[in-house]
Amino acid sequence: MKLNLLQKLSLCTILLGLLTTLPFKLNVLAETSYWSTDPSVNTPVIVNSRVNYRPYTIPDNEGGVYMIWNDSYGTMYLNRISKAGQKLFGDVGIVVGQVNSSSTNDENIVMSNNYSVIIVWPQLVEGGLSQIHMQKYDKSGNPQWIQGGINISNSPYYGAGDPRIVGDGLDGAYISWSNFGPSQYVHVQRINAEGIPYWNRPEGIYASTPGLQRRFNRMIQDGAVGVVVVWQQEQNGVGEFRAQRVTREGQILWGTLGIMIDNTETIFGNYSFFADHYAENDTILTWRATHNGTASIYIQRINSAGIPLWELPGKNLNINASRFQSIVSNQNIMVFYTKTGQNQGDTDVGFHLISNTGEILDGIDGKDIVAGNSQQAFAYGQAIRNEDDGGAFIMWQDNGVFGTPDYNLNVNLYIQRINSQGNLMWGNEGVIVSNAEKSQVGPVLSRADSNTIIALWPDYRHDTYRTAIYAQRINLDGTLGPEATP
Repeated sequence: MKLNLLQKLSLCTILLGLLTTLPFKLNVLAETSYWSTDPSVNTPVIVNSRVNYRPYTIPDNEGGVYMIWNDSYGTMYLNRISKAGQKLFGDVGIVVGQVNSSSTNDENIVMSNNYSVIIVWPQLVEGGLSQIHMQKYDKSGNPQWIQGGINISNSPYYGAGDPRIVGDGLDGAYISWSNFGPSQYVHVQRINAEGIPYWNRPEGIYASTPGLQRRFNRMIQDGAVGVVVVWQQEQNGVGEFRAQRVTREGQILWGTLGIMIDNTETIFGNYSFFADHYAENDTILTWRATHNGTASIYIQRINSAGIPLWELPGKNLNINASRFQSIVSNQNIMVFYTKTGQNQGDTDVGFHLISNTGEILDGIDGKDIVAGNSQQAFAYGQAIRNEDDGGAFIMWQDNGVFGTPDYNLNVNLYIQRINSQGNLMWGNEGVIVSNAEKSQVGPVLSRADSNTIIALWPDYRHDTYRTAIYAQRINLDGTLGPEATP
């Protein structure tokens, strides 16, 4: 069919219009956001017929996050959430391994080279024991090492567990774990980016002497490309809290026993102590201990030689909190906790602000983040450092009013931003992150980029007995969803 001149001109106009608007249309498509601005909606990450729990997340250095979690069949998964909220490793994620039910996933994933990650986990093996395995995944989710990961614990006769991993500053990592044999050690191993140990010891080096019952360990960078490992142990019915420093060459610096931080009447659980690097290669330790029948939170600053700088065993915060967390910046230290409220069954979320000399800056009672008639619980929340101003972001859950029909049945999540002076930046009540039907619990956080926080949590909105996992992007102005456009 031949076109006349007028028809040809009309067709050219239409084609020119399409070419002109195509880049705009492609740009809109590329920037499509999966984030909701509605706290009753949020963004689903995993929704299936299983119980999905214990998420843990780190930034992916491209504006999104990597996340690991477990399900009710003991399977550990990995997924990556983009800056726009898209699931990059599919709807169900990638199977990492099989873990025991007590695996927490805390500090079990770290960034490596080229936006890849290294994951450690207690892999279930024959006989119901667990060994510490590790695997590296590239930014597209492809495993880089042997199928099933590399067994780094090398303990064939006895199980191993409680792994931790931190970067070594050279695209490799340090890994710590405990073995469960008759001679229990805390092990530390350093690997390069290919998963090959630096030290010529298959089982790593021993941060502690054998023979005592170990409970849990944590590990941090020491500021000089080595690590500090802290752990709990029990000897003759007395709980001990100890620390050891390990150099990048595998040398232990604080003696074969490590240094004694405290001996306490009671050994507490995995969330009863924390460690963080401080200026001048010092370490800040925070722990819960019982002395003379009274439980409280203590804090101590240890220098690079392993010498405590404050009163022994540490500064007593006079707070008996079963769950707490410390956040350290160059300006100060913040210790967050749940404390008893004024009414029966009520709890409030508070914190103490402590100077670098150990001075408690806000009095014996600390400061409230949220207080009221309901049960505000940091027991299953998380705080992260705000690198911009030396402050912090903290998330917690509101369980409702004790004794009412909805108590613990309609749990909501909140977040607050606190500056280095301890001032609340997002109003007196914080920002509500999720108030969907039923309950949302146990949130975890990552600072995805300079403008964004991404939170994840187990969510009961679909089923009273099975948890999905949902996510939410929070901007630094306290708004939800995509970045606000000018």
